[in-house]
Amino acid sequence: MKKGIIAMALLMAGCVNNDQQKLQALLRDTHNGLVTEKNIGGTVVTCTYLPRCWDQLTPSAVANDNELSFKINVRSDKPDMKEKSGQQAASYGLEEAFQLVTDNDTLSPVIAQRIANGNMGGVEYLVTWQRPVWQQKKVAALIFKDQVFTTTRLVFPLMINSLLQSDSLSCRL
Repeated sequence: MKKGIIAMALLMAGCVNNDQQKLQALLRDTHNGLVTEKNIGGTVVTCTYLPRCWDQLTPSAVANDNELSFKINVRSDKPDMKEKSGQQAASYGLEEAFQLVTDNDTLSPVIAQRIANGNMGGVEYLVTWQRPVWQQKKVAALIFKDQVFTTTRLVFPLMINSLLQSDSLSCRL
């Protein structure tokens, strides 16, 4: 009996570790759209998908299948980056700067907020939408209408199969 419990515990630990390695490999893959980076005149904007159970690692987190979250990081070595990141437009009214486009729908975020990350050479945003039903969608993209740092409309294409795969792996950890 004892040996059976120990074998089961080792098997379960191996599965969790394997899922974690698969999720890490999926996030490192630059061709699946989970982490996308754009360089606009020396300013680098990175869009990172946060899988469905990304916040489950904290003990007080509650599963919320209704949210779809991304982390947007803007960084630059330009001397005016600190001044730009201090502008009110870099912190307020952010809901209007982000859109999620799926097939023929354009969705506004439920919340878009600046995250304190301690980086003087950039800013970071957490943007959350109400989760669409991915199985019924064919194409999707996150749009960042940046009026402060690059004055560019940035489009980050999303690969729906990769999003679903990372969701599945993250919820098994």
